[in-house]
Amino acid sequence: MAKNKPSLRDLLHEFAEETSAHGAIKISSAKSIFWRVFWVLVSLVCLGMVIYQGILLFNTFLNKPTKSDIDVTYIRVSSTVGRLVSAILSCRLNFRQIAVYF
Repeated sequence: MAKNKPSLRDLLHEFAEETSAHGAIKISSAKSIFWRVFWVLVSLVCLGMVIYQGILLFNTFLNKPTKSDIDVTYIRVSSTVGRLVSAILSCRLNFRQIAVYF
């Protein structure tokens, strides 16, 4: 006996239901053609944004920027607030000393 081979449509529908890509699930489960077209457009816009951001990131990587701008701003704090800030910012762990033990 020959087994019934699932159609391409059935395979794509099963894939869309099981995938973690949210757009495919929404497109597959859309009740009307309006919502199906809407979710296709939303998915394509999101895919376009991912590609655009990837290209920008890759171009930044290829340009190898080495310049850093650091802006240091000092503010005057009262003595009570200064002690509080010092207490919050001071850390008793010295990671260089801890690294010696490991």
